[in-house]
Amino acid sequence: MGFLKLFFAAMAANEISDKKRAEQERAKGEQQRRDNASKIIKLSMSFYDYQAQINCNNAKFKELVSDEDIENNNVSSYDVVQTEQLFNEYKCQLKEFMSYGGNPIYIYDFDCDSNKMDFYIKIIKRLKEYEWLDKQEQYIKSANDTYWLDYDWKCDCEKRERLSVIFNAQNNEIKQVVKKGNVDFIPYYDDDLNVIRIDDAEYLDGETFNCRIAIKLTDKHILFYDYETKEELYYKSTIEDCEVEVLGSTKFFTLILNDVDVATKSNELEKVQCFYNAHNARIQNRSKQLYGNINSLTGVEFEKVCQRLLEKMGFSVETTKTTGDGGIDLIAYNSQPLLSGKYIIQCKRYTGSVGEPIIRDLYGVITSERANKGILMTSGVFTKQAQAFAEDKPIELIDGVKLKELLENYFN
Repeated sequence: MGFLKLFFAAMAANEISDKKRAEQERAKGEQQRRDNASKIIKLSMSFYDYQAQINCNNAKFKELVSDEDIENNNVSSYDVVQTEQLFNEYKCQLKEFMSYGGNPIYIYDFDCDSNKMDFYIKIIKRLKEYEWLDKQEQYIKSANDTYWLDYDWKCDCEKRERLSVIFNAQNNEIKQVVKKGNVDFIPYYDDDLNVIRIDDAEYLDGETFNCRIAIKLTDKHILFYDYETKEELYYKSTIEDCEVEVLGSTKFFTLILNDVDVATKSNELEKVQCFYNAHNARIQNRSKQLYGNINSLTGVEFEKVCQRLLEKMGFSVETTKTTGDGGIDLIAYNSQPLLSGKYIIQCKRYTGSVGEPIIRDLYGVITSERANKGILMTSGVFTKQAQAFAEDKPIELIDGVKLKELLENYFN
C-alpha cells in the first residue's frame, strides 16, 4: 500500500514538472518571438536610416514580415536571418546604383523589390553609357522597360548626325551648312534687349525640315542653338564685318548671308529688316573709312581689308596664325568652273617697294602647298625685279593702285 502511494505521488510530481517545463518553453518561445520582432524592428529602422542618409525616402521596399506579424510577435529566427539578408541586398543594390551616378531621390517605388532594383541599375548603367545622367529623373521615375530610353537615344544620335555638318562648318560661314541640305531655322526667343526678339516662332511644314535649329540674331553674330534646350550652341556665324540682306513677306523671311539663304518664320520681319539695314549702313561707312586710305591701316587691318575684298569677289577665305604660317596670310578657295582651287595670299602693307626676295619666297610656298596660284597684295609698289620674277609663274601681283581700284569697284 505504501508502495502504490509513493508511485502515484511520483506520477503527480512528474505531471506538475512537465506542465511547468511546457509553460517555461512557451514563455521562452514567446520571449524569443518578441526578441525576433525587436530585431526585425531594429533592422528596419537601420535600413530606413540608411535610406534617409542617401535621400531615398520616396522608395518603399518590400519586407518579408508584415506589420501585423511584428505587432503579434509572430516572427521566427529564420525571418530575422532572411530580413537581414534582404536589407543587405537592398543596400548593395543601392550602392551599385549610386556608383554609376544614380540619384536615389528619383526612385519613387512604393513596392520596390530586388528585381526592381536590378532594373533601376540597368537603366542607370544605360544612362551613364549614353552620357545622359542628367535625364535620370525622366527615365527612372517612369521606367517600365528600356524601350523608350533606347528609342530616344537613337533619335538623338540621328539628330546629331544630321547636325554634324554644323559642328564641322568652318571659315565660310553658314555656306557649308546649307550646301549639304535644306535646313530651315526657327527664331530664338530671348529677353536680352541686345538681341532681336522674335515673339512668334512658328513651325514650318514638318516635311520641309531636316533638323530644327533655333536662330538668334545679333549685330555681331548669327547663332544657331538646339531648338528644344536653347542652350547647346551648334554654330556661330560672324557678321561683324559682313552685310546681311533680309527678304520676306509678312511672316516668312530669309536672311541672305554670303549668298546663302537662311529661311525662318516670324512676325518680326520689319524689325529684322530695320535692324540689319542699320547694321549694313555701319559696315558700309566703316568700309569707306578703312578703304579710303589703305596706307593708314595697321598690318592686321590691311589683311582684313584684303580678306573682305576676296570674299566680295566670290572666294571663301581662311585666315592663318600670325606666326609660323609659312609666309601665308590668307588661304582663298574658289568654286567657280575653271577657276576652282586653292590660292595662297600674302598681304604687305608697305609704303615703299616689294622686292624680288619676297616674291621668290611666295613662289616656294605656292609650290609646297600645291596651290593654283599665289597672290601678293600690297599698298605699295613692286620692283622691276619682282615683276620680272613673277612673269610666267602662277603669281599675281596687286599693287596699291590696282588694289584701290578693286576696292572702289566692290565697295562703292
